[in-house]
Amino acid sequence: MAEMPSVEMLTGFARAPNGKKATGYTYQELLDAMRADPDEAVLRFKALLTDGRPGVRAWACIAGAKACGRKFVPTLLKAFSDRSQDVQEMVISGLLEIDPSGKLLRPLVLQLRQRLLTWEDDGAPRIARLLAILNDTEAAPYMERYLQRLDLDGADKTRGEVFLLYLTEGVEGVLDRIRNHSDHVRMPFLGRLVFALGTADVDPALEQLAATAPDDRCRFIAQQTLEALKAARAEAPPPYWNRMLSYKDLPPAK
Repeated sequence: MAEMPSVEMLTGFARAPNGKKATGYTYQELLDAMRADPDEAVLRFKALLTDGRPGVRAWACIAGAKACGRKFVPTLLKAFSDRSQDVQEMVISGLLEIDPSGKLLRPLVLQLRQRLLTWEDDGAPRIARLLAILNDTEAAPYMERYLQRLDLDGADKTRGEVFLLYLTEGVEGVLDRIRNHSDHVRMPFLGRLVFALGTADVDPALEQLAATAPDDRCRFIAQQTLEALKAARAEAPPPYWNRMLSYKDLPPAK
């Protein structure tokens, strides 16, 4: 498209079940047009963030991040005060779109700790993971309160317990439990955490677990984590928070 999309066109695209059918343009075409003038694009996405419909505001957060990049960061940080959880979640998605390391979330850590206690559905477990990525050790008391929530399923609670261990005892506390097989029940979650960290100091603990664990399940976890780390390191340096580690053919837990 030759011209910069208007606020009205962007709003129409955001509102429609099928944006292309409603406007005649694909999502990619809209983004490409906005990228031609990022400063003007920021102003138009800002206008969408004043719309009364949360869906439009949420769409503006992620589309603005994709189209404007770092120029949109101040707008996203301000938008985290939006009253809608959906919009706030898209602020996080937008900041991670711009920088997957999570560093752009650091100005929001105080608010993220609070949201850990109030967000519904998958929102709070997502924040627990983000606070671990940021190694926000001061979030530990909030993580303790989060773990008391009655709406957490078993996996999210166990994952949160491992995040709390990491925030309070550091990576050495995690590695100590791995090398000594002192936390059998949480071992898959411990393995995924050290895989995400990806640093060379995790290998000796995993190797010790693989050699000395009293059960096949934990030996398999250690071996598969080591194999996954080798493959990941061949492609990119750590960390590997954005990679999934799925353990295969593990013996049943006992």
